[in-house]
Amino acid sequence: MFFLRPGYFWFAPFAIAVLIALYMLKLRRDKVVVPSLLFWSRIVQDETANTPLQRLRSNLLFLIQCLLIAAIVIAAAQPSFLSTSQSSGMVYLIVDTGLTMETSDRGETRLQEAIQATERSLYSMHPRTIELISAGSQATIVTPLVHHTSRIMAALQTLRCDDGFPDIAGAINLATDLATTERNDNPTIELVTDGCWAARFPQALRGAAKAQVPVRVITVGNRHSGALMLSACNYAYTPQGNGLQVFASVHNAGTMPMNAVESLRLDGVLIDARSIRVNGNGNSTQVYQLPIVRARHKLEITLNPSGDLPVASRARLIVQPPPTRKVLLVGTGTEYLRAALLSDPTVRLWSAPQYPGKAASQGFDLIVFCNTAPASLPRGNYLFIHCTSNQSPVRSTHKVTRTAVESWERRHPAMRYVNAHGFVFPNSILGIPVNSATDLAKTVDGDLIVARRGIRHRQLFCGFSVNSGAFVVSVGFPIFVSNAVRWLTKDCIDVAIANYEAGKAIVLPNAPAKGVVQVTYPDRRVENVNANSVGVSVVCNEAGFYTASAANYHWTWAINPKYSDIASLGAHRVPGVGHEEVKAKPGKVNVVHRPVWRFAVLLVLGLLCLEWWVYYRPVGLK
Repeated sequence: MFFLRPGYFWFAPFAIAVLIALYMLKLRRDKVVVPSLLFWSRIVQDETANTPLQRLRSNLLFLIQCLLIAAIVIAAAQPSFLSTSQSSGMVYLIVDTGLTMETSDRGETRLQEAIQATERSLYSMHPRTIELISAGSQATIVTPLVHHTSRIMAALQTLRCDDGFPDIAGAINLATDLATTERNDNPTIELVTDGCWAARFPQALRGAAKAQVPVRVITVGNRHSGALMLSACNYAYTPQGNGLQVFASVHNAGTMPMNAVESLRLDGVLIDARSIRVNGNGNSTQVYQLPIVRARHKLEITLNPSGDLPVASRARLIVQPPPTRKVLLVGTGTEYLRAALLSDPTVRLWSAPQYPGKAASQGFDLIVFCNTAPASLPRGNYLFIHCTSNQSPVRSTHKVTRTAVESWERRHPAMRYVNAHGFVFPNSILGIPVNSATDLAKTVDGDLIVARRGIRHRQLFCGFSVNSGAFVVSVGFPIFVSNAVRWLTKDCIDVAIANYEAGKAIVLPNAPAKGVVQVTYPDRRVENVNANSVGVSVVCNEAGFYTASAANYHWTWAINPKYSDIASLGAHRVPGVGHEEVKAKPGKVNVVHRPVWRFAVLLVLGLLCLEWWVYYRPVGLK
């Protein structure tokens, strides 16, 4: 017999102690019928007892209630039968390689515990074929269709933890799809994890159950102790432009509260340190106020937990001085547009009724064309409003007198905090995206807003008119214009500024078109990358600061783990009913074949019925 949650046994002695106290403090008297007053002497003595503590007498009802408490506690502890795994079919072995598997509970990391538990499991099973899947930030097949256990053992030693939360649901879905498509006899999925992300894969477990593929879960480590990590980090300048605010959010992936010290360093110099406390499955956000910066700086936030689980987490940012955007507005009838552009304090605006030419426009970060644009333009950052040219991201435009937005892409940086649903756009021009452009707002008649992002330049097309319609006089219009200007000029809102997530190939901005670029990695490793006209691409799998250097070129950027989704995590749950959970023990592997807590629930119901019969049975003198 094995209990999935043995901690509930601590409730049993307290509950029984309370029950005994109630029986000793409160007398229970039975109604009796007597034939003579001679029997009243004993009853009067019982009535006149003035001490509340009485000797505990044998009572069938008390015994039944003790058994009832024991049955409830046993049911809550989830008893299960144990047996050794003897799988004889295809085994899809999934190993959790997420961030929390780097933590150490008993001197070794949870990943090392997982590898040891997996090895013990392999010794006890006799599968025909094993397929090893790594559940990092992306589910990956490590060794497909291996028939020898020794090869799996060797592959397990190559597993490394990923900088992010594990995609266990994707790994289970991948194994389920493989088991379904390959049509193997008796397929089994075996998952080894610390359970910190159990809330993310119940749906995948239900999918495996629907496909009739059993899932066995081996849990390692102590997921209840806690695991702190920085889930989000960003910075922004105050609206007045005289200060810098840094936001750091800490997430606790465990179920117990944890204390930690959060430190903020700028170019390696300690600026601030705070003590924080994060509840289980909770978040804590700290805001740091810094003075204005006049150059690029390396900002690093370090988290040092002071609990039993010493997990260190770091977040890095490249902080840049507040940008100043030189914007040229070309066109007439631009009163609303001009006011929207000037609402952004970082914009320095120049106006001209006609395009001044290539030579005169080279010093501007962005050129905005309103109602008019030349047919031919050089490459650059352009915002086209109610007009097009050869550099606009649309073609085959047509005019409509009235149209309404059908879909609005809110995830794009230019569309944040704005919703154009419900507005009618009169006198608009609509087009079809070209050259890998993306439609951001669609109407029933065509595309109203289209964006195109190149390696060095960006263009945005807006087909609505700024001389009519309710949208241009709404509060959302200046927000939309500010978002568009910041995205077109590559502001810190966009990740291309120098802050990225791990695992991506980064194209260095403004890199030289020829020659060799020397890239320095966080581990001090140096690599030479050949530059070309397409751009210099660097694969960044490690978290930390990177530097790229060449003749007359120097660029530093920061890579952070994939924490973007951690803040939305819910409470942890044990895998659903009908699936099997394994607790790894030294020396052997115990597999839960059938949970028996249902029988304990039936026992509780039976004892309740028995208690009802004893309590309400007729009592009288014989």
